[in-house]
Amino acid sequence: MLLILVLGATLFSASSANRTVLIDETVRVPRAQFRALRIPLQQKPAVIECEFKVEQGPNVRAMVMSAEDVDRMRANKSYRILAASPGAQAATLVYRVIRPGDYMVLIDNQGEGQPHSRVHVSIALAYDEQSSFTPFTLPPAQRVRIVVLSLAAFSLVAGLAGWRILKAVRRQPPFPTDFAV
Repeated sequence: MLLILVLGATLFSASSANRTVLIDETVRVPRAQFRALRIPLQQKPAVIECEFKVEQGPNVRAMVMSAEDVDRMRANKSYRILAASPGAQAATLVYRVIRPGDYMVLIDNQGEGQPHSRVHVSIALAYDEQSSFTPFTLPPAQRVRIVVLSLAAFSLVAGLAGWRILKAVRRQPPFPTDFAV
């Protein structure tokens, strides 16, 4: 039954996603360099879907990074890659963005020999209509219900723990009162 509910929720969320193609073009990436494509996400969470196919040249890889990390990488400082595909002639990279900000998809050419790679890149964003970066609060009745249930669960656990401790203490033999000196 749980499996049916999970599958139903997955199908419902997949059907409510709105997909927008941002980039669908061929780019030229020089050897030992990368091409950065900016993706601003400020309003609501999305899934970044990047597909690429090398039309000419060596293997490339796609990476998703924050714009700040790309700036840090260019300044030869430590940076973080959020998601990366393997080096290949064709691949798909999918990354779910959970925080607002500017993100970049980098097409990285680390190939040897040829002066550049010609790569067809398609980048799309899949939005979920129900999710948002905007925080929200629960209705007052639901908040009260959660507090009451949490206190009841805590009281039950504390009571059971106290009962077990009391039971263990009662089983202990008494301390001897006469000590031989």
